[in-house]
Order: sequence, then C-alpha cells, then structure tokens
Amino acid sequence: VDEGTEVILCPTKDYKKCKNNWKEAKMAFIDENGNGELDENDILIAATEPLSDSNKVKGISGSLVFGPDGSVSKQATIEICPSSKDNKSASALLISLYGRLAVATDSDNNGIKEDADGADLSC
Repeated sequence: VDEGTEVILCPTKDYKKCKNNWKEAKMAFIDENGNGELDENDILIAATEPLSDSNKVKGISGSLVFGPDGSVSKQATIEICPSSKDNKSASALLISLYGRLAVATDSDNNGIKEDADGADLSC
C-alpha cells in the first residue's frame, strides 16, 4: 500500500519462480513487469526458508497477489499442522479479501484454534 503497487507473495524453490506448494520457501516481491516471477528489475521485499518436512501445510495453492490498495486476489487460510497431527497444536494464517492478516485463535476455548468461518482447525 505504501508503494502503491502490486505485490506477490508465493512459495518458491529457487527465489525466482513462484510454485504451488506452501511448504517451500516463501518470497514477497514487487512484480514490475507483471510476469509473476522475480526478475532482475523486481524488488524482493522478504523471503523465508522452507518449512520442516514434518509439518503439513494446507488450504492454499499458488500465489497471492496484493493490489495497490492492499486487497488480495483471493481469500485464503494457510493452515499449518505439526507432524503429530494434533489439532490443538495446529495454527493458521487468515487472509481476508481486504488484505487483512490474522492468526487463528481459539475463540470458544475448546483448545483448538478456528478458521475464518469459525470451524475448528483439523489436521
């Protein structure tokens, strides 16, 4: 929003091309030419390492595109489950169409966090 430009958040294996698997590393960048890849003239905003193979990620595939106004291309829930598959240890990142980010919380105090619709996270 501060830059007034489109930003892509996506999983990647090589920090150049976007992939579909959110267990891979992640990168956020300003896509100057709109080709969906991190090129020489694009600006890398942030990057992460891949998740541990013991964790499971579900609920999303492909890139998220944040518009100049902060809105996002699709509402998304990125759920992370530990290798134990214990629902009480699961968490999620909730992304609204307005680009608002939230971390899943346990609003009904049953020990399991909920998604954006209020349903318990399930591993």
